[in-house]
Amino acid sequence: MDGPYVLVVDDDALVRETIAQVLALEEIAAELAPDVPNALELARRRRPAVVLLDYYLPGMNGDAFCRGFAADPGRAGTRIVVLTAAEQDLATIRAHCGADDLIRKPFGIDELLTAMRRALGA
Repeated sequence: MDGPYVLVVDDDALVRETIAQVLALEEIAAELAPDVPNALELARRRRPAVVLLDYYLPGMNGDAFCRGFAADPGRAGTRIVVLTAAEQDLATIRAHCGADDLIRKPFGIDELLTAMRRALGA
C-alpha cells in the first residue's frame, strides 16, 4: 500500500468493512483493526495519515489507544477522528484523546467522507 491511508479501528466487522468500501470508492486506502492492540501494532508498522477510531471498544477503549499512540514519537502528523454514539462533545474527546474531529454514530456516507477529506487535507 503506497501513499497515505486511514486506519479504521472498530470492533464491529460490518462497520469496518463498510467504511473500507466507502473509502475505496474515493480511492482512499484503509487498513482495518478490530481492537486497540491490533491498531497500535498496525500504526507502528506504517504510520497512518488518519486514525478513524471507535471510542468505546471492549477491553481497551479509545483512551488506551490514544495514550499508547501518543507515546510513539513517530505519531506526529497523524490525525485522529473519533467515532462515537456517546453524547460527548469534541472538546471532551479532544481533552481525553487529542482527537482532531468527531463523527457521531450512526453516521452517513457524506458525513464520513467530509470528515476524511478534512482530516486528509483534501
